[in-house]
Amino acid sequence: MCTLAVLFLNYAPYTNHYADIASSITASLSYVPTLEKLPEALQQPFEIPIPIENDVYQAIQSRILNIEKWFVSSMTSGYHAGRLSRTVASVFEMDVFHGTEMFQTKMIDHCIDDVGKDKKAYHDIEQARNELTNKMNLWSPSLYGQLPYLFGYASAAEFIQFFALHPRNEYGTSKTTIQSTPISSYLALNNTVGMHKVLSCVINMVRIIGALEPFFPLQPIRIGHIEHCNYGNNCFGKVQFFDTYVIKSISNFTAYKFTTKDVLNKVYRQTKYAGGIIHAQEAPKFEHNRYKVVLEPLGLSVKPTTESELKVAIKCILLGLNAIHKADLVHRDIRWSNVIQVPENDWQLIDLEHSGKARGEPGFLLQWWAPEMIDEYQRYNQAADIYMVGKLMDTCNVILSENAMVFRDKLTDVNPKRRLTAEAAFNTLW
Repeated sequence: MCTLAVLFLNYAPYTNHYADIASSITASLSYVPTLEKLPEALQQPFEIPIPIENDVYQAIQSRILNIEKWFVSSMTSGYHAGRLSRTVASVFEMDVFHGTEMFQTKMIDHCIDDVGKDKKAYHDIEQARNELTNKMNLWSPSLYGQLPYLFGYASAAEFIQFFALHPRNEYGTSKTTIQSTPISSYLALNNTVGMHKVLSCVINMVRIIGALEPFFPLQPIRIGHIEHCNYGNNCFGKVQFFDTYVIKSISNFTAYKFTTKDVLNKVYRQTKYAGGIIHAQEAPKFEHNRYKVVLEPLGLSVKPTTESELKVAIKCILLGLNAIHKADLVHRDIRWSNVIQVPENDWQLIDLEHSGKARGEPGFLLQWWAPEMIDEYQRYNQAADIYMVGKLMDTCNVILSENAMVFRDKLTDVNPKRRLTAEAAFNTLW
């Protein structure tokens, strides 16, 4: 079994009597080490001894028999190797801040088949490292801000190795991919010396990450993070985030009341090459009463902050919506939470899982729908989608110019027959 992780700092204030000790040990470095200097920076000594107390190391107190040099005394109980992922987690869940996790650890487990093979730990670590690098396809400022690198680790059997993930420009292309560079040796997790080195690395990572704070993205996307949704009737949704795509799934799909298999297949097929809308890498899958689709690109759920940004966003949304309407379908859930911003100031309409056939009876009712939709049995047409696009302009905290308000009114007219179509609105922006 190999375990992979990317580490992100989880901020919280110091709220206990160990604050002075924790502050001194984990104080941010006054500089950002270069990639070449990271191995040296991870093993630099601490300026004061660290008391071994349950409140300080609650998560790892049973892991280490003896700590030397920079630590005052030993842990209170024996070291238990256990499963490697638990051992690694015990190191990364240090409770230096008394109840506050130092790191938020995102783990992705990859099972390696050992039947008929005698794989060595070093080889497994290298494979784990390569798998993580391959999963993180592109280095994007939207995801990683101006960070020069991220910290990661790969582990197998009773060894762990830390490495830095950093951008690499592909020769002859404009793409910036991700490369991993080892920043530690293979560290043993089954002896005191190895565990001591692992702890030194982790605490020094905290200090380095503190120095990196000015380079953090404004809205970080947690790779591997999963969001859950309960649709009722024992029907549950799940969205997992990766660096350039998301995986969306709905279990017990027959109980999902907001769309159908045929509509989902059609909407992703008909909009595959359209702008202003999210795309499926391949046709959605329906297996064992479970819906699954891989979607790209990945973007940020933010609202425009200026009228010029709003104009670009509305134009992109109308472009994607027009592709849906041309397929004789409707979106039915246009809100800012279902719009993402992607690099180069592009915006895309997402969440097509509420789509339906134009002029059909939805079978459900959302409170932000157009005023003519008084119940779930009203026939929903394209004009109802246009109304929601107009309402976007009122819900992004942007002061609208007179021309913008005139355009908005053409989308939100109380008479649906007088509203602009998506194509007409796209061609007559204010």
